[in-house]
Amino acid sequence: MQNIMRKMICVLMSFHLWSVSPAMAEELQAAFGNNYAPYFIKELNDGIELRILRGALEPAGFTVSGNSVIYERAVSLYQSGQIDFITVSSPNNKMDGCTSDQFISYQNVAITKANANLRLNSVKDLSTNAVVSFQGASVFLGDEYALNTGQNPDYRELKSQTQQISMLLMGRADVVVMDRLLFEWNLLELEIVDRRYPTTEFTYHYIFPSTPGYLIFKNEAICQQFNQGLRALMETGRYDDYFQFTDDLLPANRN
Repeated sequence: MQNIMRKMICVLMSFHLWSVSPAMAEELQAAFGNNYAPYFIKELNDGIELRILRGALEPAGFTVSGNSVIYERAVSLYQSGQIDFITVSSPNNKMDGCTSDQFISYQNVAITKANANLRLNSVKDLSTNAVVSFQGASVFLGDEYALNTGQNPDYRELKSQTQQISMLLMGRADVVVMDRLLFEWNLLELEIVDRRYPTTEFTYHYIFPSTPGYLIFKNEAICQQFNQGLRALMETGRYDDYFQFTDDLLPANRN
């Protein structure tokens, strides 16, 4: 996954959290990592995660908008009491506060061209193919991944998500390892910006476990309100709608 718990951060800041009446909406500021579309799209102050947060919290009297902050800074701000909640990948974390219900799940996958007919049944199979992934993947994806890719002379880690995908499309890599939604979004952007790339079918190999996302709140009352709002989104089906690439989120409509 695109170093999801480091690149993906969701910290919500509030300056006056004494009232949560819809008649007196409190402004919450969400902070995300860079290169994080479609979970957060800075140019639009929108995205999948921001829509989930707004959908769950606005009925309780909050407004939510987006901002950017690196993960280490987010943790420091939360621990010092300067922000109100932060995203973590486990309910059994060591930070003080109220942990929310799981609000999202991230899925790293190994992606190949369908016509390559490659079989990837486990991480071990990455040792014999040309693989490109995100920076820090060898640390983030665990010891087994690091062992098998570390023995592979054709393994690379790149910062640019579109460059990773380009290498796969141009035949310079057999496999790209990336969060599935990040891949699909950046593929859309490549196809819109650069018409050189033909329409290609892909195979997704689910050789990595999914990663859950939770929020830790300083304020337990707001935590419970978020959980209540999240359950309502799931019960009504609105939650699933947020994962659709609607026209207003597509790369062609950012400007």
